[in-house]
Amino acid sequence: MDPLPLPEQYEFCFANATATVGCTSATNDSSAVMSCMRAAPLSTLVTAINDRPSNCSYLPIIDGQFLTDLPSRLITRGAFHKMPFIGGHVTDDGSIFVGNPANFVNTTEGFVEALMKRYLYLSNATIDRMIELYPENDFSSQWERAMTAFGDTVFTCMDWFIGQKLLSEGYENVYNYRFNTPDPVQLAANPWEGVMHTSELFFLFQGTNSGPNPTAPTAIFAPFNSSEQVLATETIGYWTSFARAFDPNAFKPLASSPLWLSASSHQRLVNQEGGPNSTESHMEEQEDIYIQRCLFWNEVGNETRV
Repeated sequence: MDPLPLPEQYEFCFANATATVGCTSATNDSSAVMSCMRAAPLSTLVTAINDRPSNCSYLPIIDGQFLTDLPSRLITRGAFHKMPFIGGHVTDDGSIFVGNPANFVNTTEGFVEALMKRYLYLSNATIDRMIELYPENDFSSQWERAMTAFGDTVFTCMDWFIGQKLLSEGYENVYNYRFNTPDPVQLAANPWEGVMHTSELFFLFQGTNSGPNPTAPTAIFAPFNSSEQVLATETIGYWTSFARAFDPNAFKPLASSPLWLSASSHQRLVNQEGGPNSTESHMEEQEDIYIQRCLFWNEVGNETRV
């Protein structure tokens, strides 16, 4: 999901942590620094975490041992554990990463700048191709354009790509989905988020979500209405059926639920709220432009650092 940092970036982050804890060494003795850090009180380590610079996320780096290459390259080479797979995303997975459209610069330059804030190493050729693959006329605004591109880079392409790679390796129990119903609690708080990131969790965990915003992280509960309950029952049924039989259809609880076809059909399930007796879930074709965009983002994984 996140761009992996270069080693020199993490040296800066580590130096900030050691300075906060008080474990710097004038002699650059790394073993002495590490011994000091390991002996430090937990409270000082927590302070170092809380006071870290905004550009210091705690992520792995490619060290040749724990992580031997960028994940996108490892997946392309098939260097990952092969197993039955459900992978999917919500319709507007990129909205929270772009932010409120009221604050967005509604130009192509604004579109490019939004992506460049996250991906620092995009070449001019990659930017030009990105502009071509997300033509201005296909979107109602530059914000929607950026939201779609963000969703593709962060979430919505990898589930398709992993699924196709598994199929090419001979695995048959592979299913893709697009969840197309928003978390109503979060939607009421920020209507511009649409079918926002984590929407399906509201339905998978019986009306709870992770809280209205990062500063109020306590989970809150909202009772389902009748149509929300049907979607929750159907969705949980698919997931638990897959856990039992590697097949989401084997134990689905609702006779009205559509047959979830394998990703080998180049289709995915759309999980969608309907009425009190049945959902409006259905299968849809993976669009050619979506596949083109996904192949493009995987090809430039060395620039996005994913």
